[in-house]
Amino acid sequence: MSKNKVIVFVKNTISGKVKTRLAKTIGKDEALRVYLRLLAITKEEVSKVRAEKEVWYAWEVSENDIWDENY
Repeated sequence: MSKNKVIVFVKNTISGKVKTRLAKTIGKDEALRVYLRLLAITKEEVSKVRAEKEVWYAWEVSENDIWDENY
């Protein structure tokens, strides 16, 4: 068991529910695309860390998303 743990807090990827302040300028669909890209970058960086990993969702656990593998 690892002494270290990385916990990633994510919002469910729903248009209009993520990056809401940004969405006011660029639109909710484009804001969702930005959020998805940020999640991909986060996953890439977290995968480099040698620690136990957990993903905590804002509303409900999403199945078949980018966090399904090894988290």
